[in-house]
Amino acid sequence: DDEKPMLMNTNVLEMAPDNVEYYIGKANVEYEEILASEPMMSSIAYSVVLVKMKDGADVEDAKQKILDNVNPRKWICAEVPKEDVIVKNRGNVIILIMVENAEFREKLDKGFDKI
Repeated sequence: DDEKPMLMNTNVLEMAPDNVEYYIGKANVEYEEILASEPMMSSIAYSVVLVKMKDGADVEDAKQKILDNVNPRKWICAEVPKEDVIVKNRGNVIILIMVENAEFREKLDKGFDKI
């Protein structure tokens, strides 16, 4: 938490099926659970989403679908360039990082690698 950019009201949300498109796009992946960390309101582009895939699901295909379908311009007054969107996995857990602050984005990326 001390490393987060200055965000007010950052929440971790458990995903309901009708909210999935907002967080990972129209990816239609075989997920078991999705958690998202986003501010309720901010002018800073910040979204970190964890997708736990179902056993036997095609993780590589899911990562590509998420990357192809997620909207890095979903915020009204902020965006993350498409080339700065990170989608990677550790086993059957995929992380989607859309953070405009390059230093913080890199810390999240490297932190996920250490899990």
